[in-house]
Amino acid sequence: KPGTGKSYLARLLRRLGVMGWNADESSSNIFNTGPIQESLKNKYGQFYQVDGLDRQAYFQYLWDNPKAIKFLEELMHPAIEAELKAYLYENRNQGILWIEVPLLFEVHWESYCDCILVTHCNQDIAHQRLLSRGWPLDRIKALDQRYPALEQYINSGLPMIDTNGTKHETWQQLRKCIETNKISKSN
Repeated sequence: KPGTGKSYLARLLRRLGVMGWNADESSSNIFNTGPIQESLKNKYGQFYQVDGLDRQAYFQYLWDNPKAIKFLEELMHPAIEAELKAYLYENRNQGILWIEVPLLFEVHWESYCDCILVTHCNQDIAHQRLLSRGWPLDRIKALDQRYPALEQYINSGLPMIDTNGTKHETWQQLRKCIETNKISKSN
């Protein structure tokens, strides 16, 4: 879920020298490719101007239209997954790798992971983090409906990283996961 500390955790892993892959970065790159843009232009030509896609108008349309989100996801997810598979294959001998995938379970990519860490925080804290990044409150609240409730993960046995506290406290939780072998190549 956005605002729960996934990117911060990824930065901590990078500082430890652990290589990783980010689905959002991949998505941004793939979104701008010719095949994706051509498919979008064919379906949503009204959002294209002489200089290309009117991103603001298109993304506003997405927020208001679940069918358009589904179309975009069906278009993008196979390409993102292919990039993930290539990344994992190219780095298969690197030991520990991390991947940051906001919709990991929804797209059923958990099978690519030997270990999954779930970040979570109080909803108000997540909202404040997103507001500080310039997200509109109505979109933040819409996201609350899209992502599964934390309760779904509590009894799953997955390691949980609580990001309600300080960055140092988050770092301590990550260290504990590493020290107790919850994160290792063989998990």
